Amino acid sequence: MSSPLSHFFIVISPSPLKGKTILLSVITSQVEKVEKFRSDMPNETLVKISVDEYDELSKISIVDCNKYFVISLTDLLDKISSNQIEYKKDLPQKHLELIIKGILASPMIAKEIKDIFRK
Repeated sequence: MSSPLSHFFIVISPSPLKGKTILLSVITSQVEKVEKFRSDMPNETLVKISVDEYDELSKISIVDCNKYFVISLTDLLDKISSNQIEYKKDLPQKHLELIIKGILASPMIAKEIKDIFRK
């Protein structure tokens, strides 16, 4: 998904259509800003993605696995149907796996969120 800002939201919930809430992560092109802000976090919590790896991007981008967003399934579907957000093609599986690994490595993510990915 994308927003009017130059951010892409990634659905990271393992089974998004089975729950009432969806977990999202963000891809941003502000790589240096994120790296500087998260310099005290484990390296694997920052996942870089190049244009060659995901052609929906216009330049190298980064996912900060130390932060996530929650949206209800209803709100997400409403935003899609009202064209407030747009669906993009799926992120390659290897990057999704790196993002989940980063979430699990993050000291900022609560255990109950990590447990969702350990099932």
